[in-house]
Amino acid sequence: MNGLLRLAPLLALALGAHIAGCLDVDDAVNRFCAGNRDACQDGDGGDEGPQDGGVAPRPDGGVDGGREPPSFQSVASMSIPRFSHTATRLESGEVLVVGGFDDWDRAVATAELYDPETGTWTEAGTLEEPRGEHTATLLADGRVLVAGGRNADVPLKSAELYDPASGTWARTGDMAGARASHAAVGLPSGEVLVVAGGDNPEEGLRTSELFDPSTGTWTDAGMLPTARNTPTATLMEGSVLAVGGFDFDGDERGADEYSLSLRRWIAAPGSMRFARFAHTATRLKSGQLLVVGAAGVDEAELYNPSTRGWASAGRMSSRRHSHTATRLLSDQVLITGGSSSTDASLGTADLYDPTGTGWTQTAAMTEARAYHTATLLLPQGTVLLTGGLGRQGPLRTAEKYIP
Repeated sequence: MNGLLRLAPLLALALGAHIAGCLDVDDAVNRFCAGNRDACQDGDGGDEGPQDGGVAPRPDGGVDGGREPPSFQSVASMSIPRFSHTATRLESGEVLVVGGFDDWDRAVATAELYDPETGTWTEAGTLEEPRGEHTATLLADGRVLVAGGRNADVPLKSAELYDPASGTWARTGDMAGARASHAAVGLPSGEVLVVAGGDNPEEGLRTSELFDPSTGTWTDAGMLPTARNTPTATLMEGSVLAVGGFDFDGDERGADEYSLSLRRWIAAPGSMRFARFAHTATRLKSGQLLVVGAAGVDEAELYNPSTRGWASAGRMSSRRHSHTATRLLSDQVLITGGSSSTDASLGTADLYDPTGTGWTQTAAMTEARAYHTATLLLPQGTVLLTGGLGRQGPLRTAEKYIP
């Protein structure tokens, strides 16, 4: 397999959605919880329970009276195996899965929709250009922007838009430069900021670009102080924080900050204890940023935007990279799968509780997987895991985490 990664044992990374690799659900969770307080837990991690004193329903239809333990359950499989793909929750609650690589390491152009109400998959059209290691970002008008990635060994500068109202794909303006394994963040202005990535397996990019959905065009957003292949990028208060990644001269311990008001990049002060790529970054309710994983690393770190400093956030049950991180309605963060220090796919999952409990191991997944996606489903509060690389190759299976 030929990815845009510096270390041969690490296979192609899917950022999505996180991000990037990482999934930023702050806005969606906060909007949902504001109107559905009974479904969310307090910041202290305790269960509010129903207002009438009865038994709180579980997302699977069970009850919380005896409090069934968290579990993973298999759901319907996708039509094809895929890894390094993206998964985006639409305004309808459906999940759009796009692209990735199949069991022959070929980029695929197909898309699929998962309906959490029926538990079924349907076709969602075909991209103009096959791609993996791309990004997918939900726009304010409900469309989804898919940008960059690679097809075989060729990095892409093309971008496409999915319109859920018509179920169709359309080409939009090209980026100025080709990139894969980058990060993308939707901004309060409605624009999308695409950050760094790589156009070859050894080096990172310093460039960034802004997409304007109203015109379908891209503009230069300036140069990062540091080149970063496979970074994470997270919307903070008034800025975007790009963390980690690698370049030809090594892995990165620092971060760069994009000011939304000044529209320029600066190097963020301080640095993490560990250099990281193939990691995740998740913004917590407190505004702090939880950074998790990397090859050979089990210790997590917290970035405090008030002090602009880093601190240890404790250790997971195992070292992992190329995993997923999802902020739950409880403000806990679910870490699933990934690859171990020996590059074997993992079937374990950990929970991080920001209220002081720290790390605990939760239920085992139904299948080991890395380079997969994890998407918070609303209003259910469950998490959908799709595809990835299993111990026998790419997967088309999916499963659901029930807190």
